[in-house]
Amino acid sequence: MAQGCSISLLIRAFNLFHDQRYLDAACRAVAVLFEPVESGGLQRTIDDMVFFEEYPVPHKGTYVLNGFLYSVIALYELASVHQHIKSLAYQSAKTGAAILERYAIPGTFYSRYALVGPVRMVNRRYQRTHIRLCVLLFLHSGMREYIRMAYHWSHSWRILIP
Repeated sequence: MAQGCSISLLIRAFNLFHDQRYLDAACRAVAVLFEPVESGGLQRTIDDMVFFEEYPVPHKGTYVLNGFLYSVIALYELASVHQHIKSLAYQSAKTGAAILERYAIPGTFYSRYALVGPVRMVNRRYQRTHIRLCVLLFLHSGMREYIRMAYHWSHSWRILIP
């Protein structure tokens, strides 16, 4: 999550100040996303797809949803100024679209925090965060799985989706 938020901040600073140093730093920050957790990075696989860990513990994945989604959104933001990143953003978004329903708690309108460990239903703040991140990813990627899940999760919270 921190890596994704940092990349987003650097891209916004670049867009505001037009200082190449911000863009260069954002590009360097992407590298750790694609470095395996066992090598000190944030990348893990799930079903042979790329996943970015919020808590990179070697040999034990947690698969925290919001940390992953923040990182994918950051890749799309970077892709707006660096087209070669677009395929990385798209591949990462495909992972999220493929596994998103696993975060739904069956029989409810609630999302879970992570895929590994006890099923923890998120609180209202996290629920809203998951919904907003899914809406953003739908807007960036056009993948309907994101808007479908955002709508499902927003139903019980009466949150309006833009």
